[in-house]
Amino acid sequence: MSDADRPDRAPGREIDTARALLQSSDLTERARAVDVLSGIPGAEATDALAKILHETSWLLRDRAAQALAHREGGVGATLRVLEEGAWFARASGCDALGRAGESCAFAALVAQILDRNVSVQKSAADAIHRLTEIHGVDPLVQEIGLLPQPDRRAAIARLAHQRPELAPALIASLPAFPPSAPGEDSAAEVASLKRFRAWIASHVASGEAR
Repeated sequence: MSDADRPDRAPGREIDTARALLQSSDLTERARAVDVLSGIPGAEATDALAKILHETSWLLRDRAAQALAHREGGVGATLRVLEEGAWFARASGCDALGRAGESCAFAALVAQILDRNVSVQKSAADAIHRLTEIHGVDPLVQEIGLLPQPDRRAAIARLAHQRPELAPALIASLPAFPPSAPGEDSAAEVASLKRFRAWIASHVASGEAR
């Protein structure tokens, strides 16, 4: 008899065990719940892990993000968290998407770059950087190119601020972007972002000198 066939190791029973552990006031037991869920296949356990991204404990969210990044269906469950979660849930969700490494997450992460919360912006930028290391910059440029000009400029500026190494490729791609609406001035956008790139370069240089 395999472990999965044993009555005490059935997936449903293990999920119940994990849920009970999550109700504990002991953080160690709650962390063990994440480990239990990580070992259970199927959508129910995946959804339970995604719900842990809503926990206020960074430790629990980090463990859940690691587990979701390597699960079938983990990306889809994480994307739902980005649509409804508090800022800390969205930040952890961005982290999970970056670790998963799937290019389909670019669109959602670009949207999170435009979030008002700086922690979410940073997590989204870090995740985008991870994805560009796997898939290159082209999918990112394509998603940013779909934005209206004000959002496009904000997305590039925030990415360049959080991840200066992305700035050259992003700014170089701007002349190829078609206007997102009538009357948009791509030349002015390029000029202003080149000035921003120069500021970023000087800022990074001064930081390295300290």
